[in-house]
Amino acid sequence: MIVKHTDRQRKETIFFAYQAPPKGENDVCADALRSAIQSFNSHQKKFTAISWENFKTSAQISQEVQSAISGCSIFACDATHFNPNVLFELGYAIGKGKEILILLNETVDGAAARYHDSFLKGYRYHPFTNRNEISAALQNKHYSNNIGRQLLDQKVSTISDLFYIKSSVSTEASIELTAYIDKLSVLKIVDDIAESKFKTNDWYARSILATQVVLIDFIGSNMAGASYENAWKAFYAGLALSLDRKVLITAPAKFRPPLDLHEIVITYRDPSNLIDSATPLINEWLNDSKQPSSETAQPVIDRKLDLLKLAIGEGIAEQERDRLQYYFVETPEYRAALEKSHVLIVGSKGTGKTESPLIY
Repeated sequence: MIVKHTDRQRKETIFFAYQAPPKGENDVCADALRSAIQSFNSHQKKFTAISWENFKTSAQISQEVQSAISGCSIFACDATHFNPNVLFELGYAIGKGKEILILLNETVDGAAARYHDSFLKGYRYHPFTNRNEISAALQNKHYSNNIGRQLLDQKVSTISDLFYIKSSVSTEASIELTAYIDKLSVLKIVDDIAESKFKTNDWYARSILATQVVLIDFIGSNMAGASYENAWKAFYAGLALSLDRKVLITAPAKFRPPLDLHEIVITYRDPSNLIDSATPLINEWLNDSKQPSSETAQPVIDRKLDLLKLAIGEGIAEQERDRLQYYFVETPEYRAALEKSHVLIVGSKGTGKTESPLIY
C-alpha cells in the first residue's frame, strides 16, 4: 500500500526501517514489524506508520525513502541484523534530528552480542520479539533525539575540505586511492582504521561537520568482517548525506550496493578503473566546496579554549556511570581481562581501576 500525501499531511508519521527478508524466506523480525505497522495504522489516530516497503515499487526508492524520513516525526529501526540499509537510514534520521527508537530482537542468535560490541553500544535499544512489544515501546515513548544532540551539538575547531574513511584492507586499489588523496593540496581528515580502531562516534560526527566532501572506501563483500565494516560506514554515509555533505562510496565491482546507497556508490574493476571513475567527481566537488554557498550549512568555528567549559570528567568514577560508555577506550589489555573468569586490577589512584568494572 502506498501512503497518500494527504494522509501524511493529516497525521504525523512514524518511519520503520528493517531488513528485507531473503526472497522466499521468513524473518521473525520483519514479521513483527509489519504486523506492528498494520496494527498501529488500524488503531492510531495521531500517527501513520510507514516503512521502506511503501516505496519499493518506486524507481526513485532512495530519494523517496530519504524524503519520508525527513518528513517523519519518529524513526524506528530494527538493528538486529546490522543491515547497511537500516544503518544508513538510522544515520540519515539522526542527522535530520528525528526522535529515534532502536529495536533489537535479542532472541536472534548473536544479535545482542554483536550490538554490544559495535559502535552503537552506547545507545540504548528496546528489545522486542513481537508487535505488542514494539507498540508498547512507542506508546511508552521510549524514543528520543539524544543521539542527535550528542553527535551534532559540537563546536568544530577546524575546517577541512575532505574527510576520507579508508578501507581496513590495503588492496592495490585502496593503496592507489590513498596515494591520490595524499597528493591533493587540500585540507583533509583521514580515518585510517588500520592505525586506530578506537575513534569515537563523536569524532566521526565532528569530522563530518568540519568538511563538505566525504569519501568512504568500502571493502569487498567476500572479505573478512565486510558485513560489519560496510554497515557502520553506511551509517556515517547516511549521517553525512543528511547534513548536505557530498558523499561518495567506492567499492569493488562485485559489491552489490544496498538500495539506499546505489546512487552514491562507484564500483571499480581494478585500481586504474577506480582512479579514473572516482577522481573527476572528487575534484569537481572539492572545487565546488571552495566556493561558499549560502544554502550550505556551515559549521560553527570555536577557536578559543574556554577552560571554564572544559569537562574532564568527575573526580569519582561512580558519579559518571551513565557517561563512561561514550568515551571509555577499550585497550587490548582491557579486552584480555574480559576473557578471564577472575581478574585482579592493580594501579595507582586515577589510573582507571574503578572505571573498568563500571564499563563492564
